[in-house]
Amino acid sequence: DAIPCNLCPYCDEPLPAVSSAELLRLAQFLDNISSPSPVPENPAHRDVNLWKCQDYCKRHRMERDILPLALAQHWPQSPDFKSLFRRVLAKRALLQAILTAPDDSFFYLTAKMEFTSRSGSSRQFLSAAGQFQQVDRLGKIGAAYYGDIGWEITHKALQFMFPDDGSRPQCKTALPYDLLLREVLLPETVMRLVQDDLAITDMAAKSIMQASHGFGLILHPSSDHPD
Repeated sequence: DAIPCNLCPYCDEPLPAVSSAELLRLAQFLDNISSPSPVPENPAHRDVNLWKCQDYCKRHRMERDILPLALAQHWPQSPDFKSLFRRVLAKRALLQAILTAPDDSFFYLTAKMEFTSRSGSSRQFLSAAGQFQQVDRLGKIGAAYYGDIGWEITHKALQFMFPDDGSRPQCKTALPYDLLLREVLLPETVMRLVQDDLAITDMAAKSIMQASHGFGLILHPSSDHPD
């Protein structure tokens, strides 16, 4: 069989048909620090420390596999982060309604089921909270195409609106504060932001939240957050 000519020189996977300017920049950087190391399945293979090519390989997989869907569904690639804190604050009444009647929230019911399955009894409550925080739930939920930057801004806005004062008189849930913010209020907020952005239903927004998670992490990692 003929060897494909458009393979990544580092992971040997197919590259996107069209590369973005950022992908080309990363490719040039790696080309300057790598050396030819042909293999039978990829004559263009090059040798470089794996950690140095991770961002490039993640990026080209995203552009090959996810970017076409992002373009087709009109996911914002450059969200307005300057207005995001204010947009989250505008959701206060909706979020307060969730705290008052949490059993109407899909995310609350999911978090409650996960948490209670680990707690079992009040004696195990603190242990369960610690275990629950170790679960990579962010990988399942995140902040959609807003990435880490959007997650951080949204989380700070929620902390501002609903501080951990120990009482929370209008809250009808016994979930620990951190879990309530991360597992319930944050995804509820992101879902509504996505609905606003794309004028879609909540079910469609939930689907896009999951589908666009990796897309957002690559485009908007926390290291890009302005000081």
